[in-house]
Amino acid sequence: MYLAHLSHPGEKLDYNEKGFPQESSYADESSKSTQALIRAAHWKAERTFKGGQGTDHVSIWKHA
Repeated sequence: MYLAHLSHPGEKLDYNEKGFPQESSYADESSKSTQALIRAAHWKAERTFKGGQGTDHVSIWKHA
């Protein structure tokens, strides 16, 4: 979900019945705003709290 919002900041996104942004509302690379962020790095966290084990990841974002 955060990927849709960070790549299209301030834009209205369409959501599906489960509450997630519909891919069709953000998948078009040419529609990204000049304020869009892109993920520069992404990795799985080596250490995390018990509740995040197996699901926590770290991302670094930068302006496009």
